[in-house]
Amino acid sequence: MYNIYVTNKSEKSVYIRLQSQKISSLNESFPHELERLAGRRDNPTADSQPQQSVDSYLLRWGFCNIPAQVTMPFAAEVHNDDARMYASLYADSKLWVMDYEVNCARY
Repeated sequence: MYNIYVTNKSEKSVYIRLQSQKISSLNESFPHELERLAGRRDNPTADSQPQQSVDSYLLRWGFCNIPAQVTMPFAAEVHNDDARMYASLYADSKLWVMDYEVNCARY
């Protein structure tokens, strides 16, 4: 096992998920539920859901909060010569990337 380091170079906190299983294979409705919690689906102009529910949802699905200008280690394990992991990024109230394949051996 070794670490992969992720640096948040932005000025705001971001949520990163870097795990060996795709989030879409665990929960097909993940992005739709996230949008609903963010209040976009029912009323795009209302801030009806507190940010805390979005934060809790992301943490429950394995996302880690990385504060601005901070580097965080993620444990990476290689199983049967397979060094693939899947990265997802949530920032600025938007799911930017979901299940992006990362070859850990390259980092």
